[in-house]
Amino acid sequence: MDSPMNNKSINNAVIKRVAIKLSGRVQGVGFRPFVYRLAEKYGIKGYVLNNTDGVEISAEAEESALLNFVKSLDSDSEKPPLAVIYHKTADFICSESLFYKTFEIKESDKTADKDCGFKLNKLNLTVPPDIAICSKCLDELFNPSDRRYLYPFINCTDCGPRFTISKELPYDRASTSMDKFTMCPECLTEYKNPLNRRFHAEPNGCFTCGPEIEFILSSDIPKILPKIDANNKINGRKITAEVGFNANGIEEGAQDTAEVLELNRLKSLNAVKSLADLIKNGGIACVKGIGGFHLMADAANDDALKLLRKRKNRPKKPFAVMFKDIEQASEYTCIGGISADLLNSKERPICLLKDRGGLSYYVNCGLKDIGAFLPYAPLHYILLSFFGGPLVATSANIGGEPIVKDDGEAFLKLKNIADGFLIHNRDILRRCDDSVVKVNTEPDKVGSFFFIRRSRGYVPEPFVLPFNLKRNVLASGGFLKNVFALAYAGEDTDAIIVLSQHNGDLDNVAGFVNFKNNIEDFKKFYDFKPEIIVYDGHPAYENTKWAKEYAVERNIKSIPLQHHRAHIISCMAENGLGLNEEVFGIAFDGTGYGDDGTIWGGEFFKGKYNDLKRIGSFKKFRLIGGEKAVKSPRRVLLGILFDILKYNHNSRDSESADIFNLISRLTGFSKKEIGVFLKMSENGLNSPFTSSCGRIFDAVSCLCGFKDDITYEGEAAVYLENLCQKHADLIGEKDCFKYEILYEEEQDFFTVGYKHMFNDIIQIVLNNGMSDDAGFIAETFINTLAAVILDVSLKSGCKNVCMSGGVFQNALLRNKAALILKKNGFNVYLNEKIPANDGGIAFGQAVYGGII
Repeated sequence: MDSPMNNKSINNAVIKRVAIKLSGRVQGVGFRPFVYRLAEKYGIKGYVLNNTDGVEISAEAEESALLNFVKSLDSDSEKPPLAVIYHKTADFICSESLFYKTFEIKESDKTADKDCGFKLNKLNLTVPPDIAICSKCLDELFNPSDRRYLYPFINCTDCGPRFTISKELPYDRASTSMDKFTMCPECLTEYKNPLNRRFHAEPNGCFTCGPEIEFILSSDIPKILPKIDANNKINGRKITAEVGFNANGIEEGAQDTAEVLELNRLKSLNAVKSLADLIKNGGIACVKGIGGFHLMADAANDDALKLLRKRKNRPKKPFAVMFKDIEQASEYTCIGGISADLLNSKERPICLLKDRGGLSYYVNCGLKDIGAFLPYAPLHYILLSFFGGPLVATSANIGGEPIVKDDGEAFLKLKNIADGFLIHNRDILRRCDDSVVKVNTEPDKVGSFFFIRRSRGYVPEPFVLPFNLKRNVLASGGFLKNVFALAYAGEDTDAIIVLSQHNGDLDNVAGFVNFKNNIEDFKKFYDFKPEIIVYDGHPAYENTKWAKEYAVERNIKSIPLQHHRAHIISCMAENGLGLNEEVFGIAFDGTGYGDDGTIWGGEFFKGKYNDLKRIGSFKKFRLIGGEKAVKSPRRVLLGILFDILKYNHNSRDSESADIFNLISRLTGFSKKEIGVFLKMSENGLNSPFTSSCGRIFDAVSCLCGFKDDITYEGEAAVYLENLCQKHADLIGEKDCFKYEILYEEEQDFFTVGYKHMFNDIIQIVLNNGMSDDAGFIAETFINTLAAVILDVSLKSGCKNVCMSGGVFQNALLRNKAALILKKNGFNVYLNEKIPANDGGIAFGQAVYGGII
């Protein structure tokens, strides 16, 4: 602090002092230079600094200037574009003397007394997500006269990596993976100048002093593998020509700055050009990005994509495509509504858009949509400028494992998939897959979108709840599409929940290890100590077992929350419903362990957050073969046919024989196989009951022509959605199949029957052929589900309807159900900012654990 001055006023104006504390996304976004500029504007003296709680400001000036200064701090029109303020305190005091001569930006305070701050001092809500390159940096990237011309790591305070390179908080260079790079004099001058766009841009660097890229052919990997250490990094990280790199290694002091810069630029460009040439020649590239590696190939080359599918063992699941700009994307996809804004947004998600044709069939294997996105890292832009055309860019992993993030890990696991690697020596500290979104088409939702996967670009942006929580909660999330959550009780303020990045499925060792490591990382990063752990009710899930053991080891409470209740609670909380509001909840998905030990997935609930009573479901049927049926729509259909067709399989009468023939025709199973499966069903042998709406989708898909086993989760449902053509908004009785709703008064429970619906569909198939009317069947089925939703909602006696679960990723069902509900006076709530699939389970768990 500067020495105090003796005068109590300036120009006879009474001086006041204000102590300001801000929490939110206020570090790493250019907030301190913004405060500095405001101070200059209003004649403020004092200081600003980062601390473990956010930003601290001490300011002195006459009262009117201070009031304007404080007001401008959270003005949307003035504050940095990436800044978000959740809490601000401003304590005014009269100043007996003037303490400050100037306004300065002080170094971060890592030893701040956390007990002195506002109520959320335990949570460091400071590091923003990884943000795509901004327009100013992009201009410099392709400006031949700029010293960062084609520099693959160009960034500033408005853009670049944050979450994936941060070790701890406060967010300073020493706390990032950039700590090993010493800035050159030019970069350091920018870094220290409060008026420069790169003031305290922690990843700041250039060709002279920053990270480097290098290209490796897969054939050279055997020379490198012995050099990989236990941390999956290459010893020394300085790779020379002996393992396939350019021999332009620069000894310190050997060349002047200009020569070093030019040599480094040349080496960098040669690496990118080599990779682009590999792709042009039909090769498969592995490229290190922001949150992990991508496998890349020419999106117009059938042979290259067939090879990628074979090597990656990914027969049909669609690939995402990276286009160099919005103009190129519009050549191959239908861009409308907010699609262009999403593609160009700072978050750069993958956006599901209608395919206009022109790319290889093997991009999406005949589906109507393409997962399109634009470059977000400077390296992507440089690569696409050399390659020219669209690139398939899919997460680099094998067998459903987490995305690869380290060089050594990439070489070991992907050497038989990729033909060449483009790596760099800026470490990725956290794996973070690309986010996936879909544009809303509801009439009153135009201009919005909903998440399929929430990860890079959005994580770790926190959610503020409309109510308080009683305790800190660790929610372990679902088993598939895992995302976990930390929930902070806000004491006198609203509570906050932080969702993790997408962790993938936990059905493999690597995925489960990654899940545990990420939880420990978040706990340390946020200095988080849970008071309770909430887990999914399925007793066999590995994360359920882990949560119970974890709680015992730390002597804290652990509780289960049934899967579908977690879905509904996530929808309620996201939409700001109060703790005392009652809802009618509709949870449709593929699989969730039920209270009765059966597999739920077509469930109806009524109640409040902590008292959701299950009041109805779809009629149960058997899954023939258990887990095998989840991957076989034919088996699912078989279970439903066994339920709706009554006969004696031992009888020799013609009616039973005809039924066997009918089932064989509809499913493709032989009569011998059907006999075996029927015995399994009758004896309950590996044939659990389910009420899953997702499985009903599978059965209808089978009747519409999908006879193969699925190769990725939801494939049959995607196939069914792909068949729909008309997308009519209005639903009349003639637009639906028949269904029945049976009410059991004693149990106060209703069951939605599907017998009449399947009889209607079977009749169409028998009359017109297996798939001639597939589009009509698919859309009428969606209409029927929407009609069921309206019917049971009208009977519920509740005006608030929440719909959640993976089935509601089907945009047609989502929109039709919402439309007819709203037309009948219901308040309709759906997940948008939280995925409706199992990626949103943890959010519901976190809320529940904090309120019970």
